[in-house]
Amino acid sequence: MKTIYFDCFMGISGDMTLGAMVDAGLPLRLLKSEIKKLGLTGYKITSKQAVKAGISAAKVTVTLTKTVTQPQRNLIDIVEIINNSGLEKSIREKSIEMFTILGEAESKTHSIPLEKVHFHEVGAVDSIIDIVGTVVGFTALGIERAFSSEVNTGSGVVKTSHGVLPVPTPVTAELLKGIPNYAYGPKKELTTPTGALILKSFCEGFGERPLMNYRTIGNGSGGYDFENQANIMRVFIGDMPKTKSHFEERLIELVTNIDDMSPQVFPVITEKLLTSGALDVTVTPTQMKKGRPGFIVTVLCNVTHRSVLESLLLENTTTIGLRRREVSRVYLPRMSDSVKTKYGLVKIKTAVLPNGTTRSMPEFDSVKKLSESQGESFGVIHRATMAVIENKRS
Repeated sequence: MKTIYFDCFMGISGDMTLGAMVDAGLPLRLLKSEIKKLGLTGYKITSKQAVKAGISAAKVTVTLTKTVTQPQRNLIDIVEIINNSGLEKSIREKSIEMFTILGEAESKTHSIPLEKVHFHEVGAVDSIIDIVGTVVGFTALGIERAFSSEVNTGSGVVKTSHGVLPVPTPVTAELLKGIPNYAYGPKKELTTPTGALILKSFCEGFGERPLMNYRTIGNGSGGYDFENQANIMRVFIGDMPKTKSHFEERLIELVTNIDDMSPQVFPVITEKLLTSGALDVTVTPTQMKKGRPGFIVTVLCNVTHRSVLESLLLENTTTIGLRRREVSRVYLPRMSDSVKTKYGLVKIKTAVLPNGTTRSMPEFDSVKKLSESQGESFGVIHRATMAVIENKRS
């Protein structure tokens, strides 16, 4: 299957992604003709070669040709633009899915209902083109699977329509949940909300480049110039051998034994750990020294979250020490999608098994949310979702 790997050592943005795809063979003329179908006006798409620390990269720029104030578009506005376009159905559906994911992140970040979310920077013409253009690129290049390195977010602060915000911005941070990321180098915003959204929407795995026979490398240029640092995002495009049935990554495991804390505290600290970057948290009953019952708390995380999670354990539990070790995790390729039931859309996660078959399961939170909004039991909606999954499989 044709596979793309995003190398985000200097972050990722929408224009870097388009630049890398154009550099990898996406015809600029095709990109322009597809974007034209959106019916947007007052813009121009250009591409030129830039040199960053001695490396040539494509710089794709969307320039506004009219000095007009960008309207504050909400999700309904953008869905209408996309649905009324002449783009093929699969491109329309994926683009709408991406804006929905973004809207949900905005909704959670600002504590407002999804229908009241207004996209500011990401609702502007250039950002719409970046997002839809990426979907066009995936389709035109025939890419079926996507993976990414750990993501460099940058650091410092950035000016936005909401004011001066820390890097990564709250929406970018929300989109990067579950994606290994770190901050290194210049105090600049290296990963934008659009860049984080692209990874969230397409990539099924993160870490070292998987075994693949790549034939094309595309370099996308960022806007900043840094001394002795190539501000580019690379993509490797090629075929992944069918024999590769799983992937590996290096993680950190934190472990501590506790026998003098109320069990009522464990759900609280578990939630704090998970929202602060932990990939998994388990609490196991055990027999401690002196015959006292206790618990083993095990936290799995990326190296970039280790320090924060260690502090949380030491400050929010009664432990006075913990163990730390590097572990290897083997995981199956997985994809996120949604299925339509008579109660509404339910998010599902699909794993690709070593024998090539797939296994899909409903996302717990999605079933729970729909259960609450529809006034139906969790079990009924879960069974209805599984019935749809089984029907699509047959």
